[in-house]
Amino acid sequence: MGTRGMIAVQRSEYSYDLFYKHLDAYPEWLGVELMRKMITSIGDDIENVMKAVGAKREANTVEKPEDAFLRQGDLEWIYAIKGLDNGKITEKTSITIYRTSNPWCRRKFVFRVWSSYLRLAPVDELGLMREIVDMILMAISAYDEA
Repeated sequence: MGTRGMIAVQRSEYSYDLFYKHLDAYPEWLGVELMRKMITSIGDDIENVMKAVGAKREANTVEKPEDAFLRQGDLEWIYAIKGLDNGKITEKTSITIYRTSNPWCRRKFVFRVWSSYLRLAPVDELGLMREIVDMILMAISAYDEA
């Protein structure tokens, strides 16, 4: 089993292109790789970063990042990239990380875990995020079962 994720790249106020990552989509890998690649690619096209991290373009677009989970229910992580300039990474580009309820809860939901502008991103501090979020989901699941 892989840790599946989707990267939602904002193209306009209500339109996000989707890029699918089948394996290693947890923050300690994909989150860190996305940030590192984008920080070193200011002025470059976001499509090059998607290729560099092995994310494949989907045919669908969504109105908001959370809607990616409605399109594909086995996702665990969603990354939203905003603040591009005609598809180019800028100093004002930001990344937001969302976690889905999959596979912990029967109820399907998405919640925002973390967000930062690239220039302020603490790249090396994402290590505990998955463990903390999984503990929260386990507690919600236990509550639902009670």
